[in-house]
Amino acid sequence: MKSQIQIRVLGCIQRSGFYKIPRTTSLGLAIKKAGGFAKDPYPPSGNISIRSKRIRDGEYYQRQRINYKNNLNALGILLRDGDLITIQYDVRGPLVPIPTGIYIIKKILKN
Repeated sequence: MKSQIQIRVLGCIQRSGFYKIPRTTSLGLAIKKAGGFAKDPYPPSGNISIRSKRIRDGEYYQRQRINYKNNLNALGILLRDGDLITIQYDVRGPLVPIPTGIYIIKKILKN
């Protein structure tokens, strides 16, 4: 049995990406490893989905959908090898423009 598993964390997180973590890592520790929840431009809604790969065909299925704000024990869920964790943004407030695309276009035009 492998001592480490690989997971992927996306969404309202400081550093989205793939992470190798110990087999017995909880959801809360995985979020911490990814830098914690992002605050800008939007805070997390509290909703997190965990998708796992099926053994028979390798396709992802939604294993769990939780709201950690309503259930603090949810961050103690153990993860599986290949899990995809998506942290949802809370966009119910006023929309904030993100100038990333404009910055990239200006940078390309300068070169």
